[in-house]
Amino acid sequence: MHLVEPLPLFPHGNAQRPPAERGPFAGVALEQSVDRVLDYAIPPRLLPLLRVGQRVRVPLGKRNRPAHGYVVSIHSDTAHPSVKRLFEIEDERVLVGPTLMELARWMGRYYCAPLGTVLESIIPSAVKKKVGVGYSQVVRPLPGREKLHEIFEKTKAPKRRAILARLLLLEPGQTVELPRLAAEAGATAPTVRKLVKLGLISITPEVDLPRLTADIAPGRADEPDLPLNEDQQRCSTRCALASSTAASP
Repeated sequence: MHLVEPLPLFPHGNAQRPPAERGPFAGVALEQSVDRVLDYAIPPRLLPLLRVGQRVRVPLGKRNRPAHGYVVSIHSDTAHPSVKRLFEIEDERVLVGPTLMELARWMGRYYCAPLGTVLESIIPSAVKKKVGVGYSQVVRPLPGREKLHEIFEKTKAPKRRAILARLLLLEPGQTVELPRLAAEAGATAPTVRKLVKLGLISITPEVDLPRLTADIAPGRADEPDLPLNEDQQRCSTRCALASSTAASP
């Protein structure tokens, strides 16, 4: 006779664990003083819209209170066994471009400050409030080049074919501004926007900060120091004398 083991009355182990989130994940630097970047799962509805450099709203802590931060990376996997889902894209513009992000990372390392706090401090409040700052509409093709070429071959509308042909000239990961794409394809902006509903492109407003990012480049350790003027040299000499006097027995 075969005995059947009864089911446990109190399940334990993996039976109580929620299913793991699947990637991709967003690395978010919080504006609050959190000393590390936190990973959040990206909801499917936000996948075509989320970009590095956007300001987002995420859950924080045991009570999942809303907190704000900036997307600093998007990756396919995470080292954390359990992650929460990102709430919303707070600002669809890309507020932190590659140059500004590089500067913020350098400042965080140099001053030992959390990356989110640095980003919060260097982005002007007028930018976050959308006051007095322009931004451009940036187009990104969503399908890969092969899929996009396949769609192009099946498309018969001349204007749409011209738009797809221009998109095929982009390098992987490259973007093009909406007015430029429309002009070079001999189409109009509304015609280009119709491709969004078809899932062929995304259009993201990206903030224009040329004066803030044009000539920014974090310094290197091997770069020579700038020469001191006369007043700076006198002050430096006095400080050196004061230090040596204080250090002598």
